[in-house]
This record gives sequence, structure tokens and C-alpha cells, in this order.
Amino acid sequence: MTQAQPPTRVNVYFDGFNFYYAAFVGVGGGPGPYDGYKWLDLRAYVSAVLGDSFDVRTIRYFSTKVKPTPNDPDKHLRQDAYFRALAAHSHVDIHSDGQFRKRQKRGRLIQPGAQPGIVRVEVWEEKGADVNLASWLIYEACQGAFEAAVVVSDDSDLIGPVKMVQERLGKDVFVIHLRNRRSSFAHTAKHVYRGDKTHFFAKNQLPQTVVLPTGKTVSKPAPW
Repeated sequence: MTQAQPPTRVNVYFDGFNFYYAAFVGVGGGPGPYDGYKWLDLRAYVSAVLGDSFDVRTIRYFSTKVKPTPNDPDKHLRQDAYFRALAAHSHVDIHSDGQFRKRQKRGRLIQPGAQPGIVRVEVWEEKGADVNLASWLIYEACQGAFEAAVVVSDDSDLIGPVKMVQERLGKDVFVIHLRNRRSSFAHTAKHVYRGDKTHFFAKNQLPQTVVLPTGKTVSKPAPW
């Protein structure tokens, strides 16, 4: 009788900005496909996507702290509540030391009916989170902190670090992506899992109220 192999020990690395916009923000800035499930238990979600062949250990979530805006003065409070709930209930390590930077870009105007020409626009870009993710991925691979890694992203900027971990350090990297198109890691990762099923989100929500280590509680924001 063949003995079943034990599940593979994996560390998980979330590209928070990429994941958020893939799941919760639609085209043009409207609601995304899973907008009603933002109070997501990331540990339960990853375990559901991967199945029983994996033993999920450390989960690291790389993001940037948002700031209040005139149109949404409470956005930072919702994010903070979510981060505290994830850390307390799901034991997710939050890395939120990325930065948003504003810069100007030039591009050709392609709006139908508009006068053709070059326009200058102002954009906000997240900086640092993907570099932090890549650094931790490579560092923990070198330390032997996992048998395999799982990257939750579809950012092609991470292809280089994923290839390095697999080809130079001999560790398999699996990817979870949500975009309704071929993954950027299709020819790089050991295997790509589709995480874009509604039940992965609907059935893996955090409790409405989470008790923090201090004894205080944090609750799901009303808009979520």
C-alpha cells in the first residue's frame, strides 16, 4: 500500500495592490467582480484555492497604507481595520511600508471624437511593495523557510525573482492569479492556479467581529 505524501509546506506572498485591483475594482474604477467580499480571510482563501496538497505556513501581504481623500475620508480606517483583523485572526504578516508617488506622464489621446494629440496627465503609482515581496521571497528561499512558495499576483515585474528562486535556488514557485486572461507566469511558475471563483471569496470571509490580542475588537466596515 502506497503511503500518501505529506502536504508541501508553502509560504505565501501576496501582491496586495495587484490582488485588490484584480478582485475588487472594475474597469473605469467601478466595483470589481468580488466587490462584496472585501472582508476576505486570506489564509482560508489560499487554502481553498490550493487544496489539500499544501500546508500553508507563513503568509506575507505586501501593500501600502492609503490616505484619506475628499471623496473617501474613511478609506484608511477601513484598510487599518482589515489589516488588524487579518493579523489577529489569520496570522497574516502585514508589510505596508510601500509608498504612493504622484508623477506626470505624457501620452497620445485616443478618446473617440476628441482632437488627436499628446496630453499630460497626473497619476499615482505604488512604489516599493513589489520590491519588498521579491526581497522576502528570495531571502526566505535562501534560508530554507519553505519547501515551495506561492505568489499571489499577475505582475510581470515579479517574473525575474520567481525564475531566480526556481532556477538558482531550486524551490518551486506556484502562482495564484485572478485576471480573465493568460497569466504572466504561465511559462515561469511551476503551476498557475485560478483564484477567480466566486465561492473562493464568498465562503472564506473573516468573522464579522474579530478579537484582537489586546482584548479589543475590530468589525467589518459597513460598506464592505
